Amino acid sequence: MSISNLISLNQQWLPILAVFLLPIFTLFLFKSKKRTEGPKLPPGPRRLPIIGNFHQLGDRPYYDFWKMSQKHGPVMRVQLGRSPGVVISGAEASREAMKDHDLDTCSRPLSVGPGTTIFINAYAIGREPSKWENPEEFYPERFENSDVDYRGSYFELVPFGAGRRTCPGLAMGTTAVKYTLANLLYGFDFELPNGKKFEDFPMEEAGGPTIHNKHDLVLIPKKHEWD
Repeated sequence: MSISNLISLNQQWLPILAVFLLPIFTLFLFKSKKRTEGPKLPPGPRRLPIIGNFHQLGDRPYYDFWKMSQKHGPVMRVQLGRSPGVVISGAEASREAMKDHDLDTCSRPLSVGPGTTIFINAYAIGREPSKWENPEEFYPERFENSDVDYRGSYFELVPFGAGRRTCPGLAMGTTAVKYTLANLLYGFDFELPNGKKFEDFPMEEAGGPTIHNKHDLVLIPKKHEWD
């Protein structure tokens, strides 16, 4: 086939290609304009096509969200595959989201859109420097002279949620754990196997959506001898 014939053939196909490509190009421009002119979305990390922000999450997603929030703020938009989400990582933001308002009417009006999942990152909230002194230090005595409790009234500590979505089993769960643990500690003394000391027990976190210890805790109970 000569070059002139090839050019002539290409010229014949150009109008047909234009008919198919023009609607696609128009739709792309329309969606881009709609996103630009739409309601203000929360800030968030840059996403990749199809997978969204999955590539930025490791085996401890709560920790990764916490690190991202230090850059993008306490209300952060993420995309997990096709599922949009908003991560709340601050006490005041969680108060507005769970009690005072919804995210569309809070002090910084932001639209989350239909079908968006709201993640309350209790891990990040419990490490907020403005609310907790030395948050990474294990110091239970910090609660002795504090009004903060876990029942959902204080949003800097929300292990059971707050507002309308407070865990319905809060009272039963805390009572069962408290009395079960008290009876075990009252009746038994516990030791680690092979003469190990408790201060030597590794406290590494295992991967997963929630926090748990990487190493199983094996205890040897011995009945307590009361004098």
